[in-house]
Amino acid sequence: MYVIVVDTICNGWQALERDEHNNLILYATEEEANKEIMDNNAVRDEPDEEPEEFVVPYEDYIEGRKTIYKGENDEDIRI
Repeated sequence: MYVIVVDTICNGWQALERDEHNNLILYATEEEANKEIMDNNAVRDEPDEEPEEFVVPYEDYIEGRKTIYKGENDEDIRI
């Protein structure tokens, strides 16, 4: 199962789609989720722009996850 997420500066990872009961919309395959991103990108004003959304496995999705980059030589800190 896969989730489409967007990484925000203030709130970290946020699921892009939820149903009427606020449950995550899950996709059976990574390809299906990526196709949904591309389909949504095609109807935007600037369809050639790289989408901000990305796909992560449901097991790896942590709402609000943030990555802090310390610099090129230091390891990333994940919160």
